Amino acid sequence: MGTPSLSVTIRKVAGIEDLQDCVQGTSLRTKQLSPGQCHGAVLHAGVAGLPVSAGTFKGDVRVRGVMAPAMVTLGTVLDTNGFVGQWGIEAAVGDIFVFPCDSEQEGRFWGAASYTTISLPLDRLLSMAAPFDHLADAALWCRIGHFRASPEVRTAAVTRIIGCLTVIQTIGRTLSPRVQDLLYEEIVDAFLTAMAHPVTVNGAPCPTRNGARIVKLVEDYAMAFRADSVQIRDLCRELGLSRRTLDRVFQEHLGMGPKTYLRLARLSAVRARLSETAPVETSITNVALDYGFFELGRFSVQYRQMFGETPTQTLRRRKSNQLRADEVLDWPLRSKRLPKGSLHESDQIVWDVGTGQEREPSR
Repeated sequence: MGTPSLSVTIRKVAGIEDLQDCVQGTSLRTKQLSPGQCHGAVLHAGVAGLPVSAGTFKGDVRVRGVMAPAMVTLGTVLDTNGFVGQWGIEAAVGDIFVFPCDSEQEGRFWGAASYTTISLPLDRLLSMAAPFDHLADAALWCRIGHFRASPEVRTAAVTRIIGCLTVIQTIGRTLSPRVQDLLYEEIVDAFLTAMAHPVTVNGAPCPTRNGARIVKLVEDYAMAFRADSVQIRDLCRELGLSRRTLDRVFQEHLGMGPKTYLRLARLSAVRARLSETAPVETSITNVALDYGFFELGRFSVQYRQMFGETPTQTLRRRKSNQLRADEVLDWPLRSKRLPKGSLHESDQIVWDVGTGQEREPSR
């Protein structure tokens, strides 16, 4: 059976709900943590059977959820002018994160950032990692990992990946099966090369594990009992923590107290409900009350400050966010010119998330 045609889907991000499937095959839980409209674009592609996801967005979002089942997912940050964290560890541009089969992603994105992920079956990954000595160890891919190479190696890897993404976006649908296979190899090799020359290697992040675990337990408890009905005293009793310890952990990991976090979680839940329901079937008042917002005037003000639009606007904005194939995007992964016939790093450009302009790769 031949290589299928390369599939490419690009859509706009107009709110945190549009980031729930920012990685193919996942359904992530997203919460907005500070005011401002979350916006950007997400790309999904299948390159010779390799699921590739990439995106760029601006906002302050906490993301949790199980990654691709039955596959190992590799991810990296392509650029950022803010903060990107995984499991409480700040990510540098070009760091490689390993998510084993069915493992949980737990991250925070603040400011503008662009990312990409790929997912492979373990046997295929081991086959491609065989030339990289220690990367051929199956145990390596069965635990969460964080790899940071030198700045030069990371820059080279990011440059290669952005070049591949530019090809996918601009002419991906026209690529022959042979070129798709080459592109598959190029993308995976860029990730593995960065992993093969690490300066630092971290497994499950020990320094922040306890604090991150407490935040996750609070989130799980709030989901199980509905955030609107959870009291801080209940959390302290359930987790066996003092109020002071709980406050300190949330300040260290999210920059806010647990009470503020639970209110923002409720606001995000309201937005998700309004985004999923037809206007004729929904009463904004009833939804607000259902999530514990009883001062309706104040609720409307808080909602608009957080999401950059009123609850009514969210409810009425039920249009497709699918982009036309010929629609021009203004995002960091888009190049105004194609590579010069190859995928070598000398032919690539790097985009600056903050300015949206081209810049020469670091040498």
